[in-house]
Amino acid sequence: MPAMSDASIQSVLHALLSLEAQSQSDVIFATLDQAFPQGPDSRTSTSILRGLARQRELDTSFLVLSWHKLNAYTLDSYQYCAVINACAKSCAWTKALQCCKEMRQNEVETDTVTCSAAISACEKGGQWTEALQLFRIMAQSKVESNSITYSAAISACEKAGEWKKALELFNTMNQSKVELDTITFSTTINACDRGGKWETALHLMRVMQQSNVELDTVVCNALISVCGKGRMWQEALQVLPTMAHRKVELDTISFSAAISACEKGGKWDKALQLFGLLQQSKMELDTVIFGAAISACESGGKWTWAMHLVSVMAGRQVELDAITCSAAMSACGKGSRWVTALQLLGVMVARKVESNAVTFNSA
Repeated sequence: MPAMSDASIQSVLHALLSLEAQSQSDVIFATLDQAFPQGPDSRTSTSILRGLARQRELDTSFLVLSWHKLNAYTLDSYQYCAVINACAKSCAWTKALQCCKEMRQNEVETDTVTCSAAISACEKGGQWTEALQLFRIMAQSKVESNSITYSAAISACEKAGEWKKALELFNTMNQSKVELDTITFSTTINACDRGGKWETALHLMRVMQQSNVELDTVVCNALISVCGKGRMWQEALQVLPTMAHRKVELDTISFSAAISACEKGGKWDKALQLFGLLQQSKMELDTVIFGAAISACESGGKWTWAMHLVSVMAGRQVELDAITCSAAMSACGKGSRWVTALQLLGVMVARKVESNAVTFNSA
């Protein structure tokens, strides 16, 4: 049949999206039968399925797929890929794998884009073993992997705390001469953060710079975080000027991670210096930033500074939370300022700040 115009495709898509979420299959099938009495061409069908995927209409996508099979209309990798993308957006990894299985059974050729979408669905569903299994099937089927494929697989391992597997994948990617991009480095450095591998994270940062791969805020924040966890506060702070030099945006997470790195390294004075720079800037200070600075004061036993920051929070109408107050009360405890700690507990009660066991132990 002749290809349908874009306007007509949008009309059919709108009709499908207008149906109630719990519409019966026969209603959807009737809508498709009326629109395509002789069946749709691949381009039209793929466009409709992609439109449904964008709207996260997973159930409708599968009903459209079922309608094709019921009428023995041809299904190709483009249509399956559109449905698998809908699965990824809805974290429906089991349905994505179901599509992949159907493709193999029906001898529909799988390609890089389709497999990458399926791996992404597994990644979003927290299924790292399934993601790696798909990755191995790709290799066995001689389907080429690209940076998107590797990034999705690395991210699946990183989210599951499997940092060793993530690094193995990165090394394989590098050895296979697949182009390394910002997303790949970002997910791998995040994996280093989970594994506490600050030396590897710094090495990856150097490789990024040597390869002229664009740095972004997410990558740099992850690097600051992993250095902080390794108590390498100097290395963490060195990332900030690098960001400024490379014109990478510094956000509140960048500074809170850097302040936290100073706290973990026992450098409360450096933490307060950073906080002072933040106060001079136009950046909005939030609970996380104050919490990091107050925790640094607590580590250094500087109860006066901790309480000063609590008062600054109140003056700026920044929300107090249990973690921040507990750190300030602990600082007071270290300075034997029990009355001040109890007064802060009273403020928490008055402001309806939820307390926890740590709060009461600090008081």
